[in-house]
Amino acid sequence: MEQIKKTILIVDNDQDNDSLEKVLVKEGYTVVRAGSGSEALHQTKILGDLALMITEIEIAGIDGIMLIKLLRKNFLFGQLPIIVASGRNLQSDKVVALDLGADDYMKKPVDTEELLARMRALLRRSQYTPKPFSQRISLGLGCVFDQDQYCLIFSDGEVVKLTLKEYLLLSLLVENAGNLVSHRNILSSVWGVEYMNDENYIWTYIRRIRSKLRDNAKTPKLLFTEPGIGYRFTPDVKVAEESAANEYKSTGQCAIVL
Repeated sequence: MEQIKKTILIVDNDQDNDSLEKVLVKEGYTVVRAGSGSEALHQTKILGDLALMITEIEIAGIDGIMLIKLLRKNFLFGQLPIIVASGRNLQSDKVVALDLGADDYMKKPVDTEELLARMRALLRRSQYTPKPFSQRISLGLGCVFDQDQYCLIFSDGEVVKLTLKEYLLLSLLVENAGNLVSHRNILSSVWGVEYMNDENYIWTYIRRIRSKLRDNAKTPKLLFTEPGIGYRFTPDVKVAEESAANEYKSTGQCAIVL
């Protein structure tokens, strides 16, 4: 059985985190502190397997936004759950942080119980294991969804990695292809019941998935918005069939066509 990761990295020089550290230690976690972005990157190299990172935006040297960007580019930390806990409450900061791959954004002062609840939700999903029958699924537009490798593979050879949240959201939509998936269903399935009032998370991640799928938001061919209700994934079956046939010719392995 795989050992559950228990190390939390807190990137902040705020002394108020002392109380948070005590609570996390009491919960059974090992807490490592970093006062700057550079120190945080150094700690990730030393620690390797982290359970989760909590970071402020305003930190010395490399700020929290750049730290998230750098970690998401690193294959080892592409799936690392990241919570931003910041004294800055600009909507633009929140959008940028989520857009670059943060999983959550909370404004200080942070309620410890709420933070713990959101941490548990993220950690539950970070232990997600793809289904045994997960394979490459042709979606259309020359795109294949590789569920085992958490990535999209295009007919021109480009491989686009997905974060854990992007993977879970796309998987949910693909598994319900042709059917409307409500906002509430998405939030409870991908983020957890702790996030039922945070629909702005969905919008940010849908925009990211559309971009990675090369699906135009104004004239979508795969991912459609049902205003005020949810989203519907409708694969381009004809193109998907052609993509699957081409993959079979080149690899001898047949992709699933929805």
